[in-house]
Amino acid sequence: MPKLLMPHYTNVRPNWWPWTYFAPHELASKGNGAVQVEYVFLDRLQSLRIEWDEPMFMSSVYRDPVHNARVGGAALSYHKKGEAGDVRTLGWSLKKKYRFKEMALRHGFTGFGGYKTFIHIDIGRPRKWGQSWAWPKSYGGK
Repeated sequence: MPKLLMPHYTNVRPNWWPWTYFAPHELASKGNGAVQVEYVFLDRLQSLRIEWDEPMFMSSVYRDPVHNARVGGAALSYHKKGEAGDVRTLGWSLKKKYRFKEMALRHGFTGFGGYKTFIHIDIGRPRKWGQSWAWPKSYGGK
């Protein structure tokens, strides 16, 4: 898959950036500031945001290996591949979280993690994990 590779988010030319709902600094590693994200992930994120029609605040997208280890990320994390993002959900009702996950699935996201303050979405192998409230039986839970 083609990947956007920038050594630092400040290297991105603003007149070139096609993902209008997400700024380069939002997608950059909080460790070294690099932006290494798959185009397909960005395109799906942009289309999801357009349909969602509300702000989406990304707490983590790309993670360089050092930063990923520092935050306790999985060794094979899709964040390190530029294929994952964490969407902040502070103040969202359960119904809103479920609606978001269903919409993300329709936009081609395949990995979902339910956490107290965010939802992880990625384009890796299909799987789901997280807090017990995140996957009730009516939404494909255990």
